[in-house]
Amino acid sequence: MQGFALKKETQPVFVVDLDDSLLKTDLLVEKMVALLSESPLSVFKIPFVLLSGRLELKRWLNKKVEIDYSALPYRSEIIEKIKSARHRGERVVLLSASLQEDVDKVVRALQIFDEGVGSQQENLRGSKKISYLKANYPGAYMTYVGNEASDLKVWADCEKIIAVNPSWYLRGQIQSLKRKCEYIFDNQNLPALVIKQMRVYQWVKNFLVFLPVFAAHRFSESAPWVNSIRAFFSFSFLASAVYVFNDICDLPHDRKQETKKSRPMASGSLPVKVGLVLIPLCLTLSALSCWGLSVQLGGVLLGYLLMNLGYSFWIKEWLALDVVFLAGFYTLRIFAGGV
Repeated sequence: MQGFALKKETQPVFVVDLDDSLLKTDLLVEKMVALLSESPLSVFKIPFVLLSGRLELKRWLNKKVEIDYSALPYRSEIIEKIKSARHRGERVVLLSASLQEDVDKVVRALQIFDEGVGSQQENLRGSKKISYLKANYPGAYMTYVGNEASDLKVWADCEKIIAVNPSWYLRGQIQSLKRKCEYIFDNQNLPALVIKQMRVYQWVKNFLVFLPVFAAHRFSESAPWVNSIRAFFSFSFLASAVYVFNDICDLPHDRKQETKKSRPMASGSLPVKVGLVLIPLCLTLSALSCWGLSVQLGGVLLGYLLMNLGYSFWIKEWLALDVVFLAGFYTLRIFAGGV
């Protein structure tokens, strides 16, 4: 391999971070999602494990779940840069705060790295990364690919900076380092991706809440229309929260299916972290939309949510109940318009 052609001390080094840099996602988040899918109740243990530190949480999750590293969403632009660096004779190193076991599996999956280094006894992040590089590659010309503020400590001692989706504040900090730099942006369509992920086009189903108004011939009364409009948005935001939740739970399966792997989160175009924020946001908007309306409507919405959770984890595997539940979802929409 060309990576071994020169001496370690003088050979240029192309160093790549893993989470949210080479990957369009974060391995820690991916494993928590896998845990949610495989053992939902175990998710409640995460805050208690986290009390022992982030590194301990990574080890605990590593024992609990296994993910397919070859199916993860990698940035093709970074992979091309890695291949170009190897062609130039640079030594390519994957340097990550993820566990050494995870880094090794990524190295084996991609077959484009000369070395992979991850966390073992301590969380390999920020100053610990640059300490490793200085100790192992003294005097080497280094390029570092990263994405967050903690990478500034590494970039300060590198000759070239490659930053992935840096914020305006981080760009200012990078510029102050007076280094050769390059930016990679692939998150500029975030609003459109959020709308797509929320399945806004599916909101048309919720027009069923207006059916009782038509059935009762109350066309000239304003109150039924206002209440139905509020119920429509409440149902719509609740349904979007459910869509996002289901897509997060189904990530490992969606990435292996041709018809689903291009979905925003499955493809990595929309970060899973954004999806995790969307769920409580949509739930809040749903609650605000129906605030002050009848208690019965609140009960219908709660029933819809619980039925969806049951459907996601258990019912959809049973064909007969699957049809009954899907019909029930439409019935609840009509019922909501009449309470």
